Amino acid sequence: MSSNSLKAIIFGSNFGFDVHYNCLMKFFRFNKISICSPNIIKKKINVSKKFKNYKSALENDYNFISISTPPQVQNRICNLIVKKNKKPKYLILEKPLAENFNESMKLFRELKKKKIKFFINFIFINIKEFLEFKKLIKKNKIISFNYVWNFKQGYFLNKKKTWKITDKKGGGLVNYYLIHVFYNLLFFFKKIKILDVKLSKQEKLITKCNILLSINNIFKLKISMNINSDKNLHYLNFFSKNSFFELSNKSKNWVNGFNIKKNKKKIVINSKKVDRNSLTLDNYSNIQTLKNRKINNLLSEKAHKLCNQVINF
Repeated sequence: MSSNSLKAIIFGSNFGFDVHYNCLMKFFRFNKISICSPNIIKKKINVSKKFKNYKSALENDYNFISISTPPQVQNRICNLIVKKNKKPKYLILEKPLAENFNESMKLFRELKKKKIKFFINFIFINIKEFLEFKKLIKKNKIISFNYVWNFKQGYFLNKKKTWKITDKKGGGLVNYYLIHVFYNLLFFFKKIKILDVKLSKQEKLITKCNILLSINNIFKLKISMNINSDKNLHYLNFFSKNSFFELSNKSKNWVNGFNIKKNKKKIVINSKKVDRNSLTLDNYSNIQTLKNRKINNLLSEKAHKLCNQVINF
């Protein structure tokens, strides 16, 4: 893709600049990239052009748009994008798509109706250990499966309530964290049915969940999450007839430190160190392929629907 005639813009100056800006620079090598954020003028960020207001920014046309804002803002930006005469060629989004399920579904429909090539930035399945674990799942007849994800969300450390911990703004355990678990499981399995849901609250916030699923109408899968845990653990395991397989990460780094074990013995995998930049960069490559976009769009929509089922169970 030639960078000479292409225009790109990023909405969001935190994760947007730290990650999406670098992805655009490394992969597409744009000469000019704009950023839009309410506090962008105060920040010492060297970019081609800065916008404080997303409506003003969208008076211009762009080939590539990346959004990493709160869901409500992302929804508003996308609603303006679908109304433009000249649509972007590619659109990278964060999750959840909007501040609530109904708005997310509306946006899914509009993006597909306008034939915009969009991709929602789920990154765990780009990690090599997740890809290798999927191969083990396919090779074995599973008897039971567990998915555990425990960590301490920032609010329980600093008591600063942001949208990421607020259900009505698209945050909280279900909307912002459980959606990753569902997307990962949909990557592994075709058919998921929710059988039981138990949610626990602390300080009026949902902090724990225990969910029982039926997988492919064959076996049961248990999800256990705690976003106010003193220990970090991202852990998947399953039993087959003669073996026990594990995929685990006990570090504070969300994407590095995963290991696979079979019967408690580590399986050596030739993998390299990754971070949010490199894993997001994979999705900048994936968005160009129709097959990858279709898979992402389908799994993303299903993950949103499963989260809504949990909330309304």
